[in-house]
Amino acid sequence: MVVRIHYFHFNCSSSSIPWKVCSKEKIIEQFKDGQIIAIGGQTGRCMPDRLIDCVLESGARYLTIYSLDTGWENKGIGKLIHERAVDKVITSHVGTNPETNRLIQAGLIKVELIPMGTFAERIRCGGMGLGGVLTKTGLGTIVEKGKQMIEVNGQQYLLETALRADVALTHSRRADPIGNLTFRGSTGRADHPPGLSSGRPPPGCTPATWPGKTPYSPYGRGRCRCWPGSR
Repeated sequence: MVVRIHYFHFNCSSSSIPWKVCSKEKIIEQFKDGQIIAIGGQTGRCMPDRLIDCVLESGARYLTIYSLDTGWENKGIGKLIHERAVDKVITSHVGTNPETNRLIQAGLIKVELIPMGTFAERIRCGGMGLGGVLTKTGLGTIVEKGKQMIEVNGQQYLLETALRADVALTHSRRADPIGNLTFRGSTGRADHPPGLSSGRPPPGCTPATWPGKTPYSPYGRGRCRCWPGSR
């Protein structure tokens, strides 16, 4: 079986797969106990599902996962949670996966919750070889607990340290060896109004402006005519 793999190591020199296309068996060999794995996608969309299946088939355990969320129950990243392959998750929210919450309450998984923008910046710092980023986000909240405070020009900032992974998995149309990616249909997903994916009109829309007859599409079918750019 041959699958297309879109991934890169933050430490590219450690990569043992220099090709974009390789066998499933070769991919499975890359995953080891205790690895840190960054996984792209959000709430089950654009997830590298076949690569996640490869992680499961490798039998790797005690993993640390970086991801925006933990997916749905037993779907996407949720599969890794369900199989108890994960010891720790660094993420922005876990609300879509009840199993993650049950494991947190039972003390069977550790979760570090950080604001989404901070999460993205910490990963960017890891990829760029930087030590971290200064931000005001989280000041005066539980987010600042245990973190270093730095004063710059009389202003207080939190130091959010870089996140570095052993392997990063993404779902994309094309990838190159240094991690540049291209996606299909990504712009269409960015401009749909709230409520569209559920089939309900966004707040403030009327039956006259909401077509209501076409399902959600990443390419804009069924958008409310009062949404900017949809006319």
